[in-house]
Amino acid sequence: MIFNEAVETDVPGLVALINSAYRSPGAVAGWTHERGLLEGPRADRQAILTALSNGRMKVVRPSSGTDPVACIHIALDEDLGWYLSLLAVVPEQQGKGVGGALLEEVAKQAAIAGVRHLRMTVIKQRRDLIAWYEARGFRSTGETVPFPYDDPSVGRPLRNDLALIVLERRLSS
Repeated sequence: MIFNEAVETDVPGLVALINSAYRSPGAVAGWTHERGLLEGPRADRQAILTALSNGRMKVVRPSSGTDPVACIHIALDEDLGWYLSLLAVVPEQQGKGVGGALLEEVAKQAAIAGVRHLRMTVIKQRRDLIAWYEARGFRSTGETVPFPYDDPSVGRPLRNDLALIVLERRLSS
């Protein structure tokens, strides 16, 4: 696996990757899909360009010059931690350790940079995904954040009880 920083030419591949991981339109969906919770695209070109301008995206490629098979967005949190979002792995690679390897690469880089914690929000109804993050050292802070029902960039909610929980992983300095 090759870990790189995403660049603008990666945007079309990132849009396809993220939408296939979160909102796979076909019959075969990876375990990280959001069916039953949200519908519609999870990302478009503008959303990825915005993410690139508000932080950076780390990508995983199977070999040099190939399209990314996994990605994660990294932004500076208000208290100088790293806020992670858009962790996505193409459905065909899910369950093979790609997402975990990417998350560990980010944690390693954060520790080297002196970052003390990684933080993210996850839809509270996604219990399997929360358990996956907990197995990788993340813990609930006890904080919940209202779901952004008025933000069309997250898709169309199919339920009215969605909320986000805050997960955090402390890093040793």
